Amino acid sequence: DKDRKETEEERAARKERERAERDKDRDRDRDRDKDRKETEEERAARKERERAERDKDRSDRKEETEEERRIRKEKERAERKKKEEETEEERRIRKEKERAERDGKKEETEEERRARKERERAERDQERREKKDKDEDDEKKEKKEKKEKEEEYDDYGDDFEDYNDEFEDFEEEEEEEEEEQEPEQAAPEPEPEVAVFEEEELGPINFNPEWQAIEHQVYVELCALRANPSGYSAKVEQLKQYYHEETQSFIVPGGVILSAQEGWAAYQECIDELRKTAPLPPLQYSRAATLAAMAGLTDQNKETPPRELLESYGVFSEELGSSVAQSLCFNQLLGQSIVLHLIIDDSYESRGNRRNLLSEEYQIVGISFNSITCNVVFASNYIPKSRLPEMPSPTVPDVFDYSLELNNTAFRQMTPDEVAHVVNNDVHKSAPAATADSQVIEVEFDGKPLQLTLLSPINETVEAADNNMILMLSHSAGHLTASLTSLQEDNVVINKGCLIQSKDGIAVVYACFPGPGAYKLSISADLVGEGVYTQVFDYKINATCGKQEAKEFPATFLQSHGVYVYSPKLGTIPYSQDEFCQFVVHANSPTAGIAVLSGEELMYLQEQKELPNVWAGKVKLSLGPCKISSNLQGTHYEVLGLTVLQ
Repeated sequence: DKDRKETEEERAARKERERAERDKDRDRDRDRDKDRKETEEERAARKERERAERDKDRSDRKEETEEERRIRKEKERAERKKKEEETEEERRIRKEKERAERDGKKEETEEERRARKERERAERDQERREKKDKDEDDEKKEKKEKKEKEEEYDDYGDDFEDYNDEFEDFEEEEEEEEEEQEPEQAAPEPEPEVAVFEEEELGPINFNPEWQAIEHQVYVELCALRANPSGYSAKVEQLKQYYHEETQSFIVPGGVILSAQEGWAAYQECIDELRKTAPLPPLQYSRAATLAAMAGLTDQNKETPPRELLESYGVFSEELGSSVAQSLCFNQLLGQSIVLHLIIDDSYESRGNRRNLLSEEYQIVGISFNSITCNVVFASNYIPKSRLPEMPSPTVPDVFDYSLELNNTAFRQMTPDEVAHVVNNDVHKSAPAATADSQVIEVEFDGKPLQLTLLSPINETVEAADNNMILMLSHSAGHLTASLTSLQEDNVVINKGCLIQSKDGIAVVYACFPGPGAYKLSISADLVGEGVYTQVFDYKINATCGKQEAKEFPATFLQSHGVYVYSPKLGTIPYSQDEFCQFVVHANSPTAGIAVLSGEELMYLQEQKELPNVWAGKVKLSLGPCKISSNLQGTHYEVLGLTVLQ
């Protein structure tokens, strides 16, 4: 999933390694079971017993009540606390016992232990005497380095101070015990050497403000999830109104595109688990972990483990133990949809991402967003470096909103009044009725009859005093196309010089004439519904207008007649970094959704309840091509092409 392309040699080498590992596993299993060969019936019976045991365990876990879960959590917490409270001496003795058991040795007696202590003390005394023989310059250098390290210790924070205090207390207790047992031989212990990392001053890092805003959205969403998992389940449940069972997909306005490979089952499972989950401690936002997450995204080819990346910006506590986890999300551009994608964890049987988000084990989190990938790193008992680049921290609200947010940075909803204004003022609404003077054209191709009635103008010979012209006609064909030809320039077709759209059996043609002269507007029809168009008739237009730059209308595709675009009508749209463009589209046939593709973002428009089959929304467009597409049974068909220019 890291979007890394293997060369043929790398792929062959990887295949060879995997084959060797499989052979090794197979040999090991054969050696282990060589004394006993199962028959096919025995193996099937054993598999059945194991499956029954797993089902029973899974059933027991599902039937665990809230009270049983709380008791189990308390027991686990008590066990962790007991393990953390283990003294250094107890830990050393336990380690010695384990080592003795592994080596098949008996546990040493008190006298043997005392003798070993004496030998170790004698060795330390010898080392001290050797140190004293060093020259004065080395001693001054050591004192200087020691002073610098002590200054660094102060910067590591309260966690390191507590660790040093515990280490010193342990030393004092050990010395007191030895003095009581052997007062005549007691000697001061050497000064402890606490392992530290060398800090390097990290230079400033250039942060992308838009990406950082998404990172902060993710953190706030995580805080909302952990503060009230049961309340967050209501947000997941709100997605059901946008779920389409036929295509197993979500059509959520604003481009919240979520996976549904398991159907609604994974979502219902997530809702049930969140309702049973008690509030969790908040995760602390960590600059060090965020820098590690950024390094993981900017250097993906190296595939450095997250623990190794974290160690570049801090240290883990060896005494308390530590743990690290990572969750990756792709192709989500909104903090809310990123967290929803991870908590639902569709198509991942282990639900590892969900476990990471709901785990009590981790105390800190780092988040990095890069283009279309979000990297979330979790860690426990982690101490960051003191000299890290400055970066703004997320602002967490006092009260969280658990309603489903539909908008993202590139999409806004249109109000019902705004949509109604666009629809009611469209030229299609003013199409005149046919009169006795309206010219009617009747043709037949391969036994397929076609009737066209010219509504405005009512004849095929037209005088145009303006550069722009709108023509209307009613028809019985399924699809119509139009092309504009300049007769005075060797019959050159004017590129994108016209646009034809049909709705309710009425076709509206938009044409633009760059200057005076004679033009031909040809109308073609698809009579058999297979994308084969036959020219039906021509408008003969004599334009007496002045010169003007030709307009570019949207490029239409064969499926374009399945929709009627109220807005926008022009093929070129001026680029604006802050403004949104209105899109209002009517679907002439049933569709699962109308979407706008701009740059790398696919954003669904919002279906209007007041206006059937109308989809609308405001979209922030990127420079370059922009396309409107229709979702038919899970497949997107492009219907209209636009261009966004500077």
